[in-house]
Amino acid sequence: MEAHLRARGLNKTLETFVQESRVLSADKLSDDTTKASDNAVADFLQIYNENETSNPNAYDQSYARLRKWVDNSIDVYKVVFTIVYHLTLEDEMELRHILFPIFVHAYLDLVAKRLPEQATRFWDTFRSSHVEHHAQDLQSLSAIKTDQHLAENETARKYRKEKYLVRMSRYSFEMLLGYLQDNSFGLLLRLLNEHVNVNVTLDKPTVENEQHEPMGLIGSIPGQSMTTLDEFNQQPLLLGQLPPDVTFLTEVERRLKEEGADSNAAILEGLANLKQEQNVDAPSRETLKIPPKKLIDAEAEIRVLKDISRRISLGPNVLPSICCYTFHNSYDSVTCAKISPDASMLAAGSSESFIRLWNLAGDERRSDKEKQKQTRLVGHSGPVYGLSFSADQRFLLSGSEDRTAGHVSDVDVVKFHPNCAYIFTGSSDRTVRMWDVQRGNCVRLFTGHGGAVHALAVSPDGTVIASAGEDKTINLFDLASGRKIKSMVGHTGMIYSLNFSADGNVLASAGSDCTVRIWDAKKAETKELLAREGVVGAAGDRGRVSNDLLGTYPTKRTPLYNVEFTRANLLTAIGVYSA
Repeated sequence: MEAHLRARGLNKTLETFVQESRVLSADKLSDDTTKASDNAVADFLQIYNENETSNPNAYDQSYARLRKWVDNSIDVYKVVFTIVYHLTLEDEMELRHILFPIFVHAYLDLVAKRLPEQATRFWDTFRSSHVEHHAQDLQSLSAIKTDQHLAENETARKYRKEKYLVRMSRYSFEMLLGYLQDNSFGLLLRLLNEHVNVNVTLDKPTVENEQHEPMGLIGSIPGQSMTTLDEFNQQPLLLGQLPPDVTFLTEVERRLKEEGADSNAAILEGLANLKQEQNVDAPSRETLKIPPKKLIDAEAEIRVLKDISRRISLGPNVLPSICCYTFHNSYDSVTCAKISPDASMLAAGSSESFIRLWNLAGDERRSDKEKQKQTRLVGHSGPVYGLSFSADQRFLLSGSEDRTAGHVSDVDVVKFHPNCAYIFTGSSDRTVRMWDVQRGNCVRLFTGHGGAVHALAVSPDGTVIASAGEDKTINLFDLASGRKIKSMVGHTGMIYSLNFSADGNVLASAGSDCTVRIWDAKKAETKELLAREGVVGAAGDRGRVSNDLLGTYPTKRTPLYNVEFTRANLLTAIGVYSA
């Protein structure tokens, strides 16, 4: 074992093994590892740091650093060991299974020490990253606020009485111990020693042990029920469109008739149907606290209806026209960009933590200098990676590296649901989360990507979400069931943006391979891939693509950050020229 640690450069860990008086025999650890026995973290690991024991915020600080290290280590671990050992996704993610028991016992410790403010802050900060697999336990533990609750709560007593079982390869186990010791995380080491049994397995998975438990079931307390992803994604949703604002639509109808009932006959017919729509599967305007529209907005609504009346229905035989906006001299500073639904405003996020907003429509009453003036929005403390306009264009939502949405890593993209009752976030932790706006909790979690999620799009009818990013793959999920509908491949670089056409028939994508691609959103899933002569990536490579791909539109040297359909189904694209 000493040679093993020395070869990996874990010098401080090696020194601890040799010098500590209560050291566990290296031969014993090696023998136990070979037998895949249960190993609690040994007593010699109880290294207490004076700064930790006297600091009530030590749990927050230590746990946050551990979580960040685990997330970063997984990427390194994946690159090195997937090639050598052909590890599965479960193997790559095994370090994450240690986080939940540490989270639980850190919170219970803070409650037991009668530090309610620190306990509440710790719970609120880190709870959401464990909802996927532990919703039931979290619900029970959330009721614990005092040491008396701690003694009475059945779930808490079970966690305190029985050790949490985690299986981990020897390599991961050594990495974890090395990190905790090198950083003198005494509190975390104590929690591991007292409350966790680590089942250390062989370095190299063999054919016999490659059959693993499903994700999320690897860590548990004996006899404790676990929440599966399917169960979590069965929470009830209200996906229907918002009920019509009848008073406002009546005023719009009156003004259209004044313009000329004959010329606006088709619009008036659609408006009459809209006023009578009753969606039972929809949130109420009162619940969402959406104020009624003002009569002054009627003219803007008429323009929207006229845009819709000019809409071209897209499909495999009718592809969209594309208008591309290009930023120059901005490649290193623009991190994301978005056009409003009516193409009147353009927003760009910056690596310098602010957002720029331009008025594309202009105003004839303003001078040319005033028309070009931009608005600067400040508030984030890190680079802005995601922007989204609300459907009524009253609000602009943004996400940043400062990690304010509940993910275990950067939030890279945000998106409103069409009825504004939900928000979607995509993250570098490879997941997509759906959040209830009113309650602030996660109601759906979508997994399956092999890299960070940088792009999201919701179908106009609010029933499907599309996601894409670092792994060059587009996934479509059904919101009601949480199940994946299909995956589509064809891009040769990272995908930055997705958008459904206004009729929901096609999906547009854009990315670092300097192309806009159009996909058939309605076609059923198929595993067939086609080698198409017309599909050429930015580097000139010809790849295999899903037969859902309808068209590819390359630029010369402009990676594309955003694609957006207008109400009339004109496709707009935004890119930053790369010299």
